[in-house]
Amino acid sequence: MAAVPPTQLTEYVRRPVPGKLGKAVNIHSNFFEVKQLPNITIHHYDVTVTPDVPPPVNRKIFEQLTTSYRESDLNGARPVFDGRKNMFSPCAFPFESRTFEIVLAGDVTPNPNPVRPPPKFRVKVKKASTINLEELHRFLNGRSALTNNCLTAIMALDVLIRHQPAMLYATVGRSFYTPIGKQALAGPLDVWRGFYQSARPALGKMMINMDVSATAFFRSGSLLELVVKIANVRSPPINWKKIEKTIKGLRFTVSHRERAKRSFKVFALTNTAAKDTKFKLQPRGNGDPAAQEEEIETDLVTYFKKAYNISLNFPMLPCVQAGKNITLPIELCSVIEGQRYMKKLDERQTADMIKFTSQPPHARANNIKDGLKILKYDDNEYLKEFGMKVSNEMVQIKARVLPPPTVCYHAQSRDANFVPRDGAWNLMNKKVTQGTTLGSWGIVVFGTERDCPLPQVNKFVRELIVSCTETGMTIPNKSPPVMYNNPHGDIENHLKNAWIQTGNAVKSQPQLLVCILPNTGVPLYAEIKRVTDTVLGVSSQCVQMKHTREPKKQYCSNICLKMNVKLGGVNQHLAMNMMPFLAKPTLVLGGDVSHPQPGDNTRPSIASLVGSMDSKAARYAATIRVQTARTETIADLGDMTVELLRTFYQNCGRKPERILFYRDGVSEGQFAEVLKTEVADLKAACQKLEAGYRPTITFVVVQKRHHTRLFPMRREEGDRIGNCMPGTVVDLEIVHPVEFDFYLQSHAGLLGTSRPAHYYVLYDDNKFTSDELQDLSYKLCHLYARCTRTVSYVPPAYYAHIVAARARFHARGERWSDTTSSDSGTGEASSYLTVKPELMRDSKDARIQVANPVVDLDGDEMTRIIWHSIKEKLILPHVNLDIKYYDLGMEHREQTKDQVTIDAAQAILKYNVGIKCATITPDEQRVKEFNLTEMYKSPNGTIRNILNGTVFREPILLKSIPKIVPGWTKPIVIGRHAFGDQYKATDFVAEGPGRFEMTFTPKNGGEAKKWVVYDFDGAGVGMGMYNTDESIIGFAHSCFKMALSKDMPLYLSTKNTILKKYDGRFKDIFEDIYQKTYKKEFEDKKIWYEHRLIDDMVAQGLKSSGGFVWACKNYDGDVQSDIVAQGYGSLGLMTSVLVTPDGKTLESEAAHGTVTRHFREYQKGRETSTNPIASIFAWTRGLAHRARLDNNQELLKFSLDLEKACVDTVDVSGIMTKDLALAIHGANLKREHYANTSEFMDAITLNFNKARGQ
Repeated sequence: MAAVPPTQLTEYVRRPVPGKLGKAVNIHSNFFEVKQLPNITIHHYDVTVTPDVPPPVNRKIFEQLTTSYRESDLNGARPVFDGRKNMFSPCAFPFESRTFEIVLAGDVTPNPNPVRPPPKFRVKVKKASTINLEELHRFLNGRSALTNNCLTAIMALDVLIRHQPAMLYATVGRSFYTPIGKQALAGPLDVWRGFYQSARPALGKMMINMDVSATAFFRSGSLLELVVKIANVRSPPINWKKIEKTIKGLRFTVSHRERAKRSFKVFALTNTAAKDTKFKLQPRGNGDPAAQEEEIETDLVTYFKKAYNISLNFPMLPCVQAGKNITLPIELCSVIEGQRYMKKLDERQTADMIKFTSQPPHARANNIKDGLKILKYDDNEYLKEFGMKVSNEMVQIKARVLPPPTVCYHAQSRDANFVPRDGAWNLMNKKVTQGTTLGSWGIVVFGTERDCPLPQVNKFVRELIVSCTETGMTIPNKSPPVMYNNPHGDIENHLKNAWIQTGNAVKSQPQLLVCILPNTGVPLYAEIKRVTDTVLGVSSQCVQMKHTREPKKQYCSNICLKMNVKLGGVNQHLAMNMMPFLAKPTLVLGGDVSHPQPGDNTRPSIASLVGSMDSKAARYAATIRVQTARTETIADLGDMTVELLRTFYQNCGRKPERILFYRDGVSEGQFAEVLKTEVADLKAACQKLEAGYRPTITFVVVQKRHHTRLFPMRREEGDRIGNCMPGTVVDLEIVHPVEFDFYLQSHAGLLGTSRPAHYYVLYDDNKFTSDELQDLSYKLCHLYARCTRTVSYVPPAYYAHIVAARARFHARGERWSDTTSSDSGTGEASSYLTVKPELMRDSKDARIQVANPVVDLDGDEMTRIIWHSIKEKLILPHVNLDIKYYDLGMEHREQTKDQVTIDAAQAILKYNVGIKCATITPDEQRVKEFNLTEMYKSPNGTIRNILNGTVFREPILLKSIPKIVPGWTKPIVIGRHAFGDQYKATDFVAEGPGRFEMTFTPKNGGEAKKWVVYDFDGAGVGMGMYNTDESIIGFAHSCFKMALSKDMPLYLSTKNTILKKYDGRFKDIFEDIYQKTYKKEFEDKKIWYEHRLIDDMVAQGLKSSGGFVWACKNYDGDVQSDIVAQGYGSLGLMTSVLVTPDGKTLESEAAHGTVTRHFREYQKGRETSTNPIASIFAWTRGLAHRARLDNNQELLKFSLDLEKACVDTVDVSGIMTKDLALAIHGANLKREHYANTSEFMDAITLNFNKARGQ
């Protein structure tokens, strides 16, 4: 067979020549060579077990199957099984497909019915494929691509080595665990040691990667003792809900029926004690069917005494509910061994786990060898049957130790430029590269003066100031205010008050709050970060109270490093010649996605992206997004990259010519998807920034969660703990046969065995050699700003991980616990990332200050793009707004199941002003496009129903735009009663003769009334519709108030001559309200109200010059608003406001849709010319309403000025978008007649800034 061309060997980057840089060393790694692969054809079978059961039960079924049928039906083979679907056999079975019935005796499922016979299972075994290992041989030697057959072969070998341990031990993934040598953790848990093994393809051979592992299991034995450990209290009250949550799902046996081999499962705890838990006892009959004895009520204590002669020792405790009608005393329950604890460990348990698992390298290596003794590869009957042999010796590798770079501090430092040894250095006599000035800061102590006396705080502050000054910071304010607060109180209010006191102390906006915490608990820390990051917009530095008692210089120096970076400083950098790749402008990116806990599907994932902001890759900016839970790719990577590209340009004055992306948190199974989407997103972001902009891109995945360990062969070639030296790089023996990957151990471990980072290159425009990328990655590891050590993987990926984890604290309404990432809360993505500062009142801020919030409702497609541009260019530079942001984009509505729309409407009711971008109302095509789980309702309809308001549409008058109705010189405001009528009608098709009747049945039970609508002689159609007085009254009030606010007359149009009662009701209600409430105000303003027939009103409107409010029923308003929009020139010149009956609450938006056609062009990188005027007016109308509510004349003038700038840009400057130019030039339209989207936005911005003298 001809060799496969190199370009086809991998879809990723092909491995370059191995590196040569650095000192050569020989090391061991925890890989064991497969000395002999099976030399037979392996037969792959698909296994389906019915009913579906967990893998441990599947394995018992498989064992029973092979025991019963090996000789008769399985050709005497000894097949292996993965516990789920895949069976591999060393020989073919005499069938293509067969179903076996297996009776599994014994207790295999919780709470089996003792009356029923042992469970039966149907096991279908079907031939899937035949595996020839020759193809795998070619792949391992770099002569073939990684085919599906190779992947199946590797899976077969993986199942082969794991089969026997899985049948004997507790198994989790690729690890198996044994209670031998277990140790107690805090609480109800034990830690068990386990062994991990995995078959891995490597250069020219297969390897078995073997490692030690550990995980927590529930302690077996008395459930009562376990409950006591969970409660961890000596006296009541006991948190039974916490206990129930912890033990729910545990399997246990009971001691009062020792002969019954039966297990149970905890479903809940009773709300009553055993002595108060009563139930009906079914009496035992005497055989006489006529003898019907009554049920006897008894309690659990009495029952167990009578039935089992057991006196309960703890009748006051609740009982275990183990299913329907199964209630058992806790003291009689015994936890079954081998049940894994799935939740996050608390602080004490984590500390205990670290002690158990942190082993010096030589001890870990010995434990791995102990695992080999347990596995006994040489004596494994399954391996023998397949003909596979595994070495008992760790593989020996030729590695290299890369040279460390020159690290630089401020020129005034002693040894300003130095080469670190052993991956660490100290700050003694060194000043940071760029120190900051800290003038306005405060100390917030969460505790009492008794907990942390003021002299103790002052001593710590003095030492901190000394350390900061020595490291190059400037702190003119040596006496920051000290404030004590209750750590269990309202943290947000505490911090707001501290922020104000700090600012007042020096008459300047606070830069930093140093928070002294009583412990390392998550809840308080999380709330501090949420408030300081998203409410106050101020940096915070948390300090444990114990460190203030006798402050150590090293600790204070480390705090200084963090403070300096948070305030915008730079701690260290590398000498310019150290990283030649950065000689050209280079953006170094790091990306990560943080997911909620396993099993938590209510909270979203957090995507983070950080990017370097200088030529030294020493300063970084970050951006974050909330996305659908468990989405592995960074969904909004394109826009996030654009943000960082712009920030890079602002800081560096040039666009980057190269992009180097280190991506954290991606497993091998996700490589293809990440490569496909994220590299494309990076390229699209560059095109979005500027057409034709194509920097070279290298995309590298950084993996930390793996089981590769490196061990020096000679003690003198390791560090003081026994790990390999920092800078150890491996690109031979254990790496991929074809693709570009390497292991880099860049740090000096402080405890236990260090884990190298695994770098995997998926895409590379920059054509890195092995030496270049390995050297650059190692040198970057010296630039982690928060410590004076090299770190275990490159800082951009490290920072991205930290940012994503930190952003999870930004959720409103979360209740954090020390044992879980988040114990409870809304989990809505809309509750995250309220990044606009709430208390920012900088005296130097020349922007208009707004006292109360507005609600910003983001939308879809092209209008979403424009929406963000409007805020960036026209709103936020001029107005200091507290924006309550809700993302009503289609993807986010799907993510929240449209709850975000309801939340947004409730927020509008709360704050009285909503400003909305156009959104998609999905049809069947949109459901498919966005993969929606349902066809969500119109957001406008949902908001309208919650606000109970009326929609008013008003045209924007541009003199230069020809009108279809030339006489319209003043606006016509259409008020549409968007409730009921045809839009909520019930209609039907009459398929033949019959009577159509209407019936009204009074709710109070009165006599039903019936009307004959029509007697059909043949087929036809019918309809019934409705409206309510409440809705009509609200509609009327909204219309009267709108007319008064506009100083315009009001007309109501109906067809009451035809629909005498239906439309007559509208006419009568309006007239009654006018006479009783608004007549005098109308007369004072010399305006009027009048009812007209709809046909007369249409004629009158066409003949008029405009200048009135037209109140329309639902259908009429829908039609007339579009007619009026076209009559004035363009739907792009139509505003829409929703007003509540009391006139207090208003929601504004553009009347047009999301401009999908333009968005498709935008997605392709093509030019668009989209009219933003109506979207800008949505902002001005909303802000004007905010101004009137707050009596903010400056904001009102801003809104009017911005509207005038839009009009003048078209009418005076003659700059317009294509839709407006088309209205003027028609068929003679040329490209020079109109501006593209961003050109038009820039023109409006320029005119507006000129008008405001800026």
